[in-house]
Amino acid sequence: IADFAERDKAEGFHFSSGELMRVSILRTGEESYRFVWSFHHILMDGWCLFLVVGEAFNTYFAILEDRKPEPAPVTSYSEYIEWLDRQDNVEAERFWSDYFAGFEQQTVLPQVKQLDSHAKEYEADKLSFTLGHEVTERMNKLVKQKQVTVNTLLQAAWGVVLQRYNNSRDVVFGSVVSGRSADIPGIDKMIGLFINTVPVRVHSEKDMTFAALMKQIQEQALVSRAYETYPLYEIQALTEQKQDLVNHIMVFENYPVEQRMEQMGSRGTNGFTIANASVSEQTNYDFNITVVPGDEIHVHLEYNARVLERTAVEQIREHLLHMIEEAINRPDALVDELELVTAAEKAKIIDGFGSVGVSAWSDEKQSEGLFHAYVEEQAQLVPDHVAVVYEERQLTYRELNERGNQLARRLRNEGIGR
Repeated sequence: IADFAERDKAEGFHFSSGELMRVSILRTGEESYRFVWSFHHILMDGWCLFLVVGEAFNTYFAILEDRKPEPAPVTSYSEYIEWLDRQDNVEAERFWSDYFAGFEQQTVLPQVKQLDSHAKEYEADKLSFTLGHEVTERMNKLVKQKQVTVNTLLQAAWGVVLQRYNNSRDVVFGSVVSGRSADIPGIDKMIGLFINTVPVRVHSEKDMTFAALMKQIQEQALVSRAYETYPLYEIQALTEQKQDLVNHIMVFENYPVEQRMEQMGSRGTNGFTIANASVSEQTNYDFNITVVPGDEIHVHLEYNARVLERTAVEQIREHLLHMIEEAINRPDALVDELELVTAAEKAKIIDGFGSVGVSAWSDEKQSEGLFHAYVEEQAQLVPDHVAVVYEERQLTYRELNERGNQLARRLRNEGIGR
């Protein structure tokens, strides 16, 4: 079954062939079956899944009971498209242009393997963890007290983690929004693709507390709601970068698909049990954070194993967990004071790295693993990212590399060899 599901996923969907949905039923026993239901995201979003599956099962039960299936009346998807056409794009362009005023550097994830973009493949992998009852309760208490949402708290925590990774107080990641506007009657029952990805900018001033940062993110989200249907590629075109503005996304699921689907089966004598429902989704991004709320919050880190090592994703998990703990314990602390490094990492840095001697390279391995080679590589990949900081001064990788080259030339001119 696992092999079948993997092959089905690998097959994907191709617009030219016209087939955008597949349903496979595998018989695994006298009275047990496995459903594999695949579809292209352009047909519908996750919200639609239990609507469509519910309609299919209601029809199934009607046939078993010799009743004529009576699907609920539907609102045409075209009404949404017509509504979309009526939106004020000039106003949206002005809003997003102002939103990104002064944003200059690209936000990157740590330890990303560089690939030849033409040879890039996607090897989906996943790392999941749960925020237990106690942590979830403390989070709920905090957000109630600060008048924000759990989603805002997690966005703020992730934003601070990214700030540390990029050594910048100004970072961006993508957030998936439902796109189902309350202006359209019956939109919660409509089938189609409504979701959109919008950028979230996390920009903290020097003396800002974590609580103030949450408030700022929440206010930005409320204002941006009016412009969340504006296409991401258009928003990107308004920025300094022009491309790669968003390289990963955070999804906060407000619909428990698996749970809702498992409830569909129990029904009288003709009923059956639906168990082990799970949803797997592939995006265009090499890293996704999916948050599933509940009495316990489940977090899934889905990633492209060709681009990110599992050890790197494990480290990201530990940093995010630690930042969430920091945020819950010290919401009124300054953002700059919140610690990213876990106790285990501290011990490793102080007791581990500090006591290890530096090994020398033999002549034939002169260029392999030398420090300046790493700096040169980074100067090509991310020239404008900060490389070194001392008190109030800092150098980018480009500046560090240029200064290194200047010093090398000076030493050579003075007659100093290797």
